[in-house]
Amino acid sequence: MTTTSRKQGESDGGWMTGYGPFGPMNAETVEAWMEGNRSMLEGAMALSQELGQFTQRRLQDDMDTFRGLLTCGTVLDAFECQRQFAQRLTSQYAEEAGRVASLIARMTNGAASSPSSSGPAAR
Repeated sequence: MTTTSRKQGESDGGWMTGYGPFGPMNAETVEAWMEGNRSMLEGAMALSQELGQFTQRRLQDDMDTFRGLLTCGTVLDAFECQRQFAQRLTSQYAEEAGRVASLIARMTNGAASSPSSSGPAAR
């Protein structure tokens, strides 16, 4: 196996000091790219956690509703139990949609406001 090493001052073929496929490739650009990725990954983790918690809350409410249906003595009681369930369900999904939209906005804004959006690649 042959390895080659550059001597001091030798070019790297222009990759790190010239232009790569996305603009100037230098330490500042690479750091900005990494910061944008970090922001996106943190946002994705927060989104995943939120969706997991929402699912857990929904399953708990489903189980509570089913338990309540078992205790209904009349059709009207069962209808009222289902009506309340549907009302909670609609409200909870609407609230969750707002939370998810907010998390996605923060995630994309965080990536967009990273140094990469004002660094040399953006110029």
